[in-house]
Amino acid sequence: LAENGQEVLDLSLQGQLRVLVLLASQCYDKKGVVASSSLPDVLLSRHSLLGLANADVTSVAKTISSNKKSDRSMIAKIFTEKELRTATNDFKENNVIGQGGFGTVYKGTLANNTMVAIKKSKVIDQSQIEQFVNEVIILSRINHPNVVKLLGCCLETPVPLLVNEYVTNKTLFHHIHEQGCECSMPLEVRLKIAAETAEALAHMHSATQIIHRDVKSANILLNDEYTAKVSDFGISRFVPLNATHLSTLVQGTFGYIDPTYFRSGNLTEKSDVYSFGVVLVELLTGEKVLCLDRPEEDGGLAEYFISSLKEKHLIQVLDDQVKKDGYTKQLKRVCELAKVCLELERDKRPTMKEVNQELQALLLHFSFLGCIVAAADVLAQAMPGCPEKCGNISIPYPFGTQEGCYLNESYHVDCTAPEKPVVSGTTRVLLDISLAGQLRIMSPLAYQCYDEQGNITELVSFEVKLSRFPISSTHNKFTVVGCDTVAAMVGCPALDYITGCSSVSGKFEDVKNESCFGMGCCQNFIPRGITHFVFFLDSYGRHVKVWDFNKCSYAFIVQEGVYNFASTDLDNIFYAGAYPMVLDWAVGDTNCEEAQKHTASYLCQQNSVCYAFDNGPGYRCNCSEGYWGNPYLVNGCQDIHECDDRSLNDCSHNCSNTAGSYTCFCPKGLIGDGRRGGKGCVADQDNSQEIRVFVVIARTWPIEDEYTARCAGIIKVLAVLVVMVCAVYWGFKQRNNIKRREKCFKQNGGVMLRRLLCQCEEPDQFLKIFTEKELKKATNNFKQTNVIGQGGHGTVYTGTLADSTMVAIKKSKVIDQNQMEQFVNEVIILSQINHPNVVKLLGCCLETPVPLLVSEFIPNKTLFHHIHEQDYPSAMPLDVRLKIATEIAEALAHMHCTTQIIHRDVKSANILLSDDYTAKVSDFGISRFVPLDKTHISTLVQGTFGYIDPVYFRSGNLTEKSDVYSFGVVLVELLTGEKVHSLDRPEKERGLAAYFISSLEENRLLEVLDDQVKKDGYGEQLKEVAELAKSCLELDGDKRPTMKEAKDKLQALRNYFI
Repeated sequence: LAENGQEVLDLSLQGQLRVLVLLASQCYDKKGVVASSSLPDVLLSRHSLLGLANADVTSVAKTISSNKKSDRSMIAKIFTEKELRTATNDFKENNVIGQGGFGTVYKGTLANNTMVAIKKSKVIDQSQIEQFVNEVIILSRINHPNVVKLLGCCLETPVPLLVNEYVTNKTLFHHIHEQGCECSMPLEVRLKIAAETAEALAHMHSATQIIHRDVKSANILLNDEYTAKVSDFGISRFVPLNATHLSTLVQGTFGYIDPTYFRSGNLTEKSDVYSFGVVLVELLTGEKVLCLDRPEEDGGLAEYFISSLKEKHLIQVLDDQVKKDGYTKQLKRVCELAKVCLELERDKRPTMKEVNQELQALLLHFSFLGCIVAAADVLAQAMPGCPEKCGNISIPYPFGTQEGCYLNESYHVDCTAPEKPVVSGTTRVLLDISLAGQLRIMSPLAYQCYDEQGNITELVSFEVKLSRFPISSTHNKFTVVGCDTVAAMVGCPALDYITGCSSVSGKFEDVKNESCFGMGCCQNFIPRGITHFVFFLDSYGRHVKVWDFNKCSYAFIVQEGVYNFASTDLDNIFYAGAYPMVLDWAVGDTNCEEAQKHTASYLCQQNSVCYAFDNGPGYRCNCSEGYWGNPYLVNGCQDIHECDDRSLNDCSHNCSNTAGSYTCFCPKGLIGDGRRGGKGCVADQDNSQEIRVFVVIARTWPIEDEYTARCAGIIKVLAVLVVMVCAVYWGFKQRNNIKRREKCFKQNGGVMLRRLLCQCEEPDQFLKIFTEKELKKATNNFKQTNVIGQGGHGTVYTGTLADSTMVAIKKSKVIDQNQMEQFVNEVIILSQINHPNVVKLLGCCLETPVPLLVSEFIPNKTLFHHIHEQDYPSAMPLDVRLKIATEIAEALAHMHCTTQIIHRDVKSANILLSDDYTAKVSDFGISRFVPLDKTHISTLVQGTFGYIDPVYFRSGNLTEKSDVYSFGVVLVELLTGEKVHSLDRPEKERGLAAYFISSLEENRLLEVLDDQVKKDGYGEQLKEVAELAKSCLELDGDKRPTMKEAKDKLQALRNYFI
């Protein structure tokens, strides 16, 4: 670098460069006098040092490695249709394990006895084919135990099939929310599920550069051990290594979607973090993502949780089982983690890797205190006739509380005060003991405090002598807290240095919560074999410069993963509570080889093994494979009965227990190894009985006239029989068709609809119920040439009725059973709307598997087509655009005022145009009726991204003003000719509403208007229309006009052109 003379190693266009820096050093002679020192002055000016985390280096290396090597085991298999039909018994109904709007999931068994889940879509269009291919590509690249494994696919069927590993225990959503499924998962199981989900997402983000985009509890599967498996990658996306985000059309599930992504269309890893935060809140609260019973402003789970935290109502919103488990401190940490994941500002959210690390640290607490202690309660027997516990702590032999109950004095637990037991050789309170070779005691805290002038006011240190049990070098960290602190562990009695670290920070703002890397907090490893030490504390500037926020230095040893630094600890760490440290224990004074030579003193009993202790003298014992219990007691290791618990064996059929093991075998008539994942059990072909049927035709009469006559008679009889069979078959078929139509009519709500029609004075004018035969004839049996529109939810056909009336017939692809009553209500409501600017509903057909809607036919396509479609440049002048806007506003105002209907999906694609450009509002599939005494209704959010009212999106509360916002977006489309989402616009202006508002605020209105609109002139009128659009797009719903006010304003502007 010419600026400072530093040697450049390399640089990248991504904004990093590497330079050589000089090494600072200071050397001493034997007497401790400085012999030489080198403290180079490094000036980096415009360039800052870049630290690259080890994990990032690893992920890049993994990516490079995966591109160089081809792992055949990860390549998906192409299955034949025959294989999958055999696996599912021809897709039999009793093999269905999941069903939804997009398809059905079947359970199947392949030829090698592998259980699989086969996903079969109900319908598929071009966008779904792209999703299918996307899911296959993405899943074939991910190899992680917490991601559902893709085994292959089948492409021979009308819709492609995905074959995944079979995950047995349904979804996380089912376990938390489904009725009749009481969620009794303890906190540690919930955290385990969260940690595994976080680990899978972190792997996807770092190792494969994949963003899931639809993280939700319904997409997390659980096996019998509650291991989490992330699934459903249909809308996931790859992110190139050199990109920070992707710009995409917004997709996902309401309630889980990152609000920043929803507004901007910019997809980043932090979008998954937000969605994961919602899942974490579900696990903590047991609440659904959208709930109509919550207060209006807290309709969404994220808002409900955040407001509860702010108002300190956390305990009220937590699930009863979670509260029952205790662990208040751990709960607070999880809640804080969820809160930071739900930050509206992306940069404040952690990465999934950081989330995973925090959850793993929390799980360490449970893995020791929960799993090990729980196992100790069952397995850790004391010496026969001796107390099993001291207070709430299990005391396994070789430890004991009474004479004759422990191995020797080193293993004596003083239980004089049961609430504060102490192990011999220590003075610290015992927390628990595990047969795995660890025990936990309360950690001593050393501290040194100063006054404002830098004088020491308080000094507390300890000489810690642990006798036989050394500090665990793998389960603890030496920890120092302070902003002007250097601390060390010094060995006794020689006062030799063991470990230490330095923590400095000149400003409180520089200190970061949960960061313990030298700014306010530091940690270091502890070497092996330490049993006798003292803490040493010192300060560089005696805390004078930091005294306002940090008066003391602290040093202590803490179990790894338990302590989570917070800036408030600088003021007084005692507020954070006491912390545990882990000690290792073993038996004997020699290694295994030597101990086994002396059988009289050898402590590992039958059915156990000896293994080395690497933190001092002695050895440890463990029950042999297939046994469990206490290996230090006679008959302490008992045989595990693997056959009693399916999770402990891999037998597919029969299991037989043996000493220390088990065997699998097949039932009579089947052969194989009897193991899941092995050969399993198949039919024995050699012993199978073969049944053969022989048909013998004998000629018993002479070939003469008699024979001819008999043949003729037989033929006549056969002919009569054939005619009779055909007649019966035809009759049965007709009867079945009638039954089918009657069944469809009933399940589609026909009975209810007919009853409601009978209550009307002129039912024939009110609504007609068409027969299936009428509509088949009108559309030439739904011929492909009659299709005038097609989408993900269905197809629209043009048809001609018997009276030559042209109609549009909407045929849904799928419909949910619980939507039928709602469908009937909507038909009744919509048939009451009689307005020239609303598409007229003429009737419906209920004899088909899915109901058909019959509407008037509008010939001139949609407003979206006229504004946006390629090869269709829009030359509509401003007065025509205002006419269309006015007619839409008039129709919506009529619906709001006269029939109390909220459309809920106002968009340019739902505005049809006649030949003279008369606007017709259409598609009332998700519209809602609002009772006269209500100002709003609470619903699950539905609509189209870019048009949805942000207030409705957040709260779930639907009002007339929601339609006003959507209308405002359509008005902006008419003015600008721009699409609702565009990846060509600046990042913060991907959405049309944000783009338009910012253009108005920056006085750039003319730049964004459509060329045809500008060509027409009318500058003042344009400004008024733009201001109306702006008021419709107000984020505060109360500041928006009503549709009647919007219509009146547009009508007044139109008068200028008349």
